[in-house]
Amino acid sequence: MSQIIKNSIIVTEERALTLAAQLVGGQPYGMMRASQNEFSAAAYYSAVGDVVSSTGTPSVGDLQFTPFWSGAGGIVSELAFNVNTVGGAGSVARCGLYNADQDLLIPTTLVVDGGQFATDSGTGIKNTTGLSLVLAPATLYYFAWICGTAAPVMVTLSSGAHFFGRNANFNAQFGLIKTGFGYAALPLNAPNPVTGYLSSAAVMVVARFSAYTK
Repeated sequence: MSQIIKNSIIVTEERALTLAAQLVGGQPYGMMRASQNEFSAAAYYSAVGDVVSSTGTPSVGDLQFTPFWSGAGGIVSELAFNVNTVGGAGSVARCGLYNADQDLLIPTTLVVDGGQFATDSGTGIKNTTGLSLVLAPATLYYFAWICGTAAPVMVTLSSGAHFFGRNANFNAQFGLIKTGFGYAALPLNAPNPVTGYLSSAAVMVVARFSAYTK
């Protein structure tokens, strides 16, 4: 059985294909390869499972984690989120990226905190640029997002991550959440355990690649 080896991370081809199928909702792996071949430095890439964006108001102080599949790997130069309607006076937010346990499918250690952005003025994209984050191929990561003081209305995900299933009401589950975490710089280690699944107002955090491994 062949292995994918990158940056001292070893993933069997069977494991990579299985995760790929889970993360794209059982679509053939060839469809993922096709999308990789169409990689564009001008495009933003969001959490797995999203179909059409929506809007929603997250809760202040709740730390959200949404899964991000690295595809063939590459270098991420930018993280961003999009404010639809500004929050009240003093509203702030930040996003970041975490490593993940590839078997337990939970966030682990902080890769980068994108820093604080004011979200009480100026709608549109809030982005952290000039990054040089090397992502391993065929690997699960997690975006993180949190807001403080007052919540803005955010551009959110509209479809859950397939490997999280659906809740008792058949609602989508977009990721994981630690409720009542409290606004602050992102922790070096993701809280474990988290409160549960993220099932509403899942903020769309996106990444932009400056280089992509074919």
